[in-house]
Amino acid sequence: MSRTAQLSISPSMTSVRAGGDAGFEAFRSVLSDYICERTSLPAVRRKLLECVATSHDRAVSMLHYLRAANSSGLVSDPAMRVLAGDIRAAMDAADGLPSAGAVKGSRPLLAGRFEICRRIGIGGIGEVFLARDLWYSGAGDPRVAIKMIQPRYARCSDAIRSLQREAVNAQCLVHPGIRRVFELDRDPIGRRFFLVMAWLNGETLATRLDRTKGQPMALESFRTMLQQIGAALAFAHRHGIVHGDVKPGNVFVTTAGGIKLLDFGHADGALSANHSQPFALTRGYSSLEVHRGAQPEVRDDIYSLAVMAYRMLVGRRPFGRNTAVDVDALQLRPGRPAALRPGQWQALQAGLALHREQRPETVGAFIEGLLSVPAEPPESLIVAA
Repeated sequence: MSRTAQLSISPSMTSVRAGGDAGFEAFRSVLSDYICERTSLPAVRRKLLECVATSHDRAVSMLHYLRAANSSGLVSDPAMRVLAGDIRAAMDAADGLPSAGAVKGSRPLLAGRFEICRRIGIGGIGEVFLARDLWYSGAGDPRVAIKMIQPRYARCSDAIRSLQREAVNAQCLVHPGIRRVFELDRDPIGRRFFLVMAWLNGETLATRLDRTKGQPMALESFRTMLQQIGAALAFAHRHGIVHGDVKPGNVFVTTAGGIKLLDFGHADGALSANHSQPFALTRGYSSLEVHRGAQPEVRDDIYSLAVMAYRMLVGRRPFGRNTAVDVDALQLRPGRPAALRPGQWQALQAGLALHREQRPETVGAFIEGLLSVPAEPPESLIVAA
């Protein structure tokens, strides 16, 4: 049987075809010419970037097709490695990342599987990277987010427990509004623990709010987003898990318009008066009880959610830069957002109550009270208290 015939009937290859895609068909044609020895490997390499263009999905299909050709014995291992590297470099170009060739040596591999592309964020104890799962063989996106403990906390038992707790909690929290955590692993070389998480396209709510520079969010967007956040948080509470660090930086707004709650590493009491700076509470969003060393409870998440809701409505936090401790000492009172009717304002005030027993018992009750009556168009930003 000829090599051309083998190529045309290979089941593993027909399963990854992207029929009707001109760029993919061009790649398949030039690869067929190479297999049939009608063109050279350098000619295939020159064609790759043109074939990928700006389509990440097409690059994934090309990579799968190439792997299938290699598995069928039609493309040698050395050629496979060269072409796969070119495709990944083209994927980087489509993603706006520096190509592998621009970096001296190969990219770092984590646990021999995850190719680290770049760091995308850093927090109190962890750092998050964009990575590519080289073992991924599905038809979707091979990109993942990798969360690792920063090197200086690599041997900190509290840091390790926080990462482990996030992984365990994730097993219970499969919900459209909560970021998926796939696994917890440890790199055998660097010996650093890391989480493999779903890759998300979009930005955090903190980034969005910072970009608007103190302007209130559109009311319809506010209502929709708060309902989604509330649904995700209520789901966690029903499963016995308190988030413990609800804030705009832990709410991700996807390009599709949905939200994902992030970072359940504080959940189940990760915060306490004895924790050192890496586990410090988020001062502007934490309740009075948490500031004083109590273990977070459902009503503490509600307080944090209420502070965040106020910022979304008004463009700033209800007490400015003051913490709940400052609010208690100075007896501060927030002004009423003009967008809220009296009943809605009462619901928001209940969520902002300094003492737990004065706050709603559930997220659902808080959301229902705050959104129960259609909001009025604001005449001014704030009505005096």
